[in-house]
Amino acid sequence: MPAVQTTHSSAQKAPFYKGSSWILGSLLEMEKDPAAFMERLLQSYDDVVRFRLATESVHLCIHPEAISHVLHDNHMNYDKQVFDYKMMGSRLLGKGLLTNDGPSWLKQRRLSQPAFSHKRINAYSSIMQRCTEDFLKEWQQKDGQELDMSVEMAALTLRIVGLTLFGKDLIHESAEIGHALSDANQMLTRRLFSGIPDFVRFMPLDFKLKKAANQLRNVVDEIIEERKGHEEDYDDLLSILMMARDENDRGMDPVQMRDEVLTLLLAGHETTANALTWALHLLSLHPEEQEHLSSECRTVCQGQVPDFQKTKELEAANRVVQETMRLYPPAWSIARRCKKDDEIMGYPIKSNSLVFLSQLVTHRHPDFWERPELFRPARFSADEIKSRHQYAFFPFGGGPRLCIGADFAMMEAVIILSSLMMEFRVEPLREKVDMELLITLRPKDGLPLRIQRRSV
Repeated sequence: MPAVQTTHSSAQKAPFYKGSSWILGSLLEMEKDPAAFMERLLQSYDDVVRFRLATESVHLCIHPEAISHVLHDNHMNYDKQVFDYKMMGSRLLGKGLLTNDGPSWLKQRRLSQPAFSHKRINAYSSIMQRCTEDFLKEWQQKDGQELDMSVEMAALTLRIVGLTLFGKDLIHESAEIGHALSDANQMLTRRLFSGIPDFVRFMPLDFKLKKAANQLRNVVDEIIEERKGHEEDYDDLLSILMMARDENDRGMDPVQMRDEVLTLLLAGHETTANALTWALHLLSLHPEEQEHLSSECRTVCQGQVPDFQKTKELEAANRVVQETMRLYPPAWSIARRCKKDDEIMGYPIKSNSLVFLSQLVTHRHPDFWERPELFRPARFSADEIKSRHQYAFFPFGGGPRLCIGADFAMMEAVIILSSLMMEFRVEPLREKVDMELLITLRPKDGLPLRIQRRSV
């Protein structure tokens, strides 16, 4: 059951974690092993804690009530004017939905929202089915082989997001995009933890990051260029963006369009690919859950790749995906800047303070998750969900900035995972797989598994 909310005198500051360095505070700890650093904070604090990253004072919100306050209850007082999003924007994503803020973000969000309506998502399911069927045929030729699930899932989800949102089959570009995205992910993370201001752009990793960003932008430019000259509505996100007109009948600025396409192309496949990779890892370690999921899929789907309606009936698959995102949230942190003096759970928060939320921390809070280190999909039964605080689990963020593709991602993950488990078993090849906390949460050095086709 949820812990009773505690509040504190407004004169009492949140407890302070000193960190290992008098000069840099906790920056070196965060850079060396952010997962271990977060675990130390969770073991010692249960609602809000302060720490320092070089000159920046940070409040980490751990308790779901604090998460709710920042993302929902008082969300207007917290913006994205933080170093993380500014660097991601200036170095890679521009002013796409992830990094944009204020009225400009709201305008773009409203413009893109129709592409993620229930009607559109239902229509996308047929493309997801077709891509998954093609993928299963490829795996049939690889029966008994050791495969890196990170590579496999990224290729499949990239193809799906390319076809559904942009009408472009990126199957031949998957390797190039995968390498460029990995480089950008690693270089951005190292740059963020370096503590060096963004205007300094002559470090070796800056050149590698710029090269990766240019490769990704070139792919997006090709997608947009191919669509130009075609006035018909392709019923996808790219059509919505290209046909949009403002009050002066002007189309979207080309740079803004590229930023939106790039953001949704990368975020739309990277996070789902990571969730599926971790799900297959967990299932490989828990054969009983794997067999339960396979049995349900065979009963509900009768050997067919599920469609939109069938995904709602696949309770075990949905629970496995949710429990995976609890233990290994693809987007593991959220940063906000406090605009005006505020108070969170009784602790004063000064204007311009940096506020940090971490799914990796709150999703393992022992007051809300019994034995949180265990993989137990049954946590996501209807009764258990009702008994928990809404923000004890927030893999897609929350409030007005809830991920625009949350329903898309859940349907895609359930279709792919249930189809794979219906036809294949996965077997572990490593006793331990370490997390790599970059912009997204990936398995360090990939995640090889052996696939074995089930007997019909």
